[in-house]
Amino acid sequence: MKSVRYYGLVRAECPDWPVFCSGAVTENFRNRCKAMEDTEKLVENGLLYDFYGSLLTKHQQKIYEEAVYEDLSLGEIADLEGISRQAVHDLLKRTTAILEKYEKNLGLVERFGRIRKETEALRQGADAEADSSQLAEMMKTIADRIDEEIK
Repeated sequence: MKSVRYYGLVRAECPDWPVFCSGAVTENFRNRCKAMEDTEKLVENGLLYDFYGSLLTKHQQKIYEEAVYEDLSLGEIADLEGISRQAVHDLLKRTTAILEKYEKNLGLVERFGRIRKETEALRQGADAEADSSQLAEMMKTIADRIDEEIK
């Protein structure tokens, strides 16, 4: 998804981009940008957990799943686990930092994204109406890029 920076806010390409008056950003727009950023961050955290979650301790996995997948509040998790809200907050921050460090060092999520783009290009090529020689050449090029990616 393509994002554009405007006044320190990130916005995804969307048809209902508001009109600005004298460069002022409306409160509603700020809230919508925050919601989009939160959603993008949630998806990113979910992918990180999908790839690296098994490397976490069972306790970290349980708390992280309650927060991210079950969407429980810090207070709800604290009550369930018999720990303080601050402990839940610290554990979530620490766990997120661990997952981000794994991605920085291993890059599996980024690599996965690149491979998905290539496979989507293959699908589009198969759907396109092109002569068979052009299609064959494109598919060979994409296959070579995928091979390079998984080496």
